[in-house]
Amino acid sequence: MALQIESGQTILFIGDSITDCGRRATERPLGNGYVKLFADLVAIREPEKQITIINKGIGGDRVTGMQNRWTDDVMRHHPDWLSI
Repeated sequence: MALQIESGQTILFIGDSITDCGRRATERPLGNGYVKLFADLVAIREPEKQITIINKGIGGDRVTGMQNRWTDDVMRHHPDWLSI
């Protein structure tokens, strides 16, 4: 089954430590968790698609933290798809 995400689109992941998974340290920019696994799966299954994947997870974050950074971390990227 093909992904519904089309070439040229952006998917942004935002959340807490499960999303972060080191994306702000040694495992930049996607981390070493499910966001990286998703990116690898897309690259293997549909290598012709040019999809931008952005990880904005922050370990220990809460909904109020995401609310405070929503404009900078989500809206300015104009994602076609969003995973919270």
